[in-house]
Amino acid sequence: MFKLRIFRNDDFSQFLIIKSTMFVARKLIGILLKILKNFRYSHHIQNNCSEIRRCSQMGMIGYYIAFPEEEIQQLAAGTKMLEDMDPYNRENLDIDKSWQALYYVLCDDICDGEPPLGYVVPMDQDSYLEFGDIGAFYLTLPQLREAYQAIEAMTRDELLAKYNYNKMLEEDIYPLFGDGDVKDGEAEQFFDYLYSYFKDIRKFFAETISEGKGLVFCIS
Repeated sequence: MFKLRIFRNDDFSQFLIIKSTMFVARKLIGILLKILKNFRYSHHIQNNCSEIRRCSQMGMIGYYIAFPEEEIQQLAAGTKMLEDMDPYNRENLDIDKSWQALYYVLCDDICDGEPPLGYVVPMDQDSYLEFGDIGAFYLTLPQLREAYQAIEAMTRDELLAKYNYNKMLEEDIYPLFGDGDVKDGEAEQFFDYLYSYFKDIRKFFAETISEGKGLVFCIS
């Protein structure tokens, strides 16, 4: 049997104070956790930008990995860790070293591209996941649909119109760490390299969406 608790005025005032204090404390903890996450992300990315350049001879390869939407939501909520989900035995797409150059071509930026094109090679701090040396980024199924719709009908000429090889060399866009001297045909060859992976990404996105899945993008 449930018992009705009767509060005296003093008790009720104390109860309200405690509840208010707990509410404020939860809000502050949430804000602090968000600040900590953003700080860890920024610190991590700053360190790893240097690491990417230092290790460029070794190669930093980009991968998309498909996950059921339920698992994407668990990753987003932090209730599961990517490393515990056997990521490399899932459906995946290897895009070699094209990832940052494709991001730059699509967004005209290194890391602050606006969605939906910013979703194509996802590197937004709000979707950051702890994983390996560089980290990973998730896309929910709705975000993946947005990304696919943005590139579904994009032609080779439309992508080429966004492409500026000399500017990418000036910006040291990975994997272009040369001396700045452009050889005949070099810009065209690199665009063909990017466009081949762009088409692979578009196909992989379509297949992943048809299976009702989201994805994770990681660099290793």
